[in-house]
Amino acid sequence: VPSLKPSQGPSNVPSLKPSRGLSDNFCPASTTTARDLVVPSLTSGTTIGGPAVPGGFRCGPNIVPNGSVQWYRVVGTGNTLTASTCNDGNGATGSADYENKISVFCDCADLQLPCVGGVGSVSGCSDKSSSFSWPSTLGQEYLVMIHGFGGATGAFDLAILDDGVQATVDADQCLGDHFRRSSKKYLKKSGAAGTDEGL
Repeated sequence: VPSLKPSQGPSNVPSLKPSRGLSDNFCPASTTTARDLVVPSLTSGTTIGGPAVPGGFRCGPNIVPNGSVQWYRVVGTGNTLTASTCNDGNGATGSADYENKISVFCDCADLQLPCVGGVGSVSGCSDKSSSFSWPSTLGQEYLVMIHGFGGATGAFDLAILDDGVQATVDADQCLGDHFRRSSKKYLKKSGAAGTDEGL
């Protein structure tokens, strides 16, 4: 992994859970604040004073109503991408000074915000920091939301990484129904061991 310096600005195993509620038929206005990121990159940010989301739904972990978040937009490369704030001693994989969560959505279209997945905390990332990986489609835009446990806020360095290996993506990944199905098959296949937290 190349050494990346944070830019200024506001997994690695996935925990994939069915999306529920608003995430399938609602696109929060706050997504308009999303900052475009290149792959790979390392970007400094904070959720303190960030835009609020309605919450009351989940994408991987629960999303706290009216919690402060930050949105980022990345474009799929056709490989497996990772969004990471993991405190693992390697600055290139990001960091965070609070208990955070990561949720990834397909970019808004026709007021839809399909959930790709997310994670609340990952083994190997101290202080309950996070790292989430997902198979990406070449040219597909994804929204990465950084949020916090129980509405917690703080500063972070977000790493966007590419494993360089072509990924196999389900055809319905961005159709809003992919994660309404059981994720047990995927979890068994991938050996995923992330946690799914409450609020």
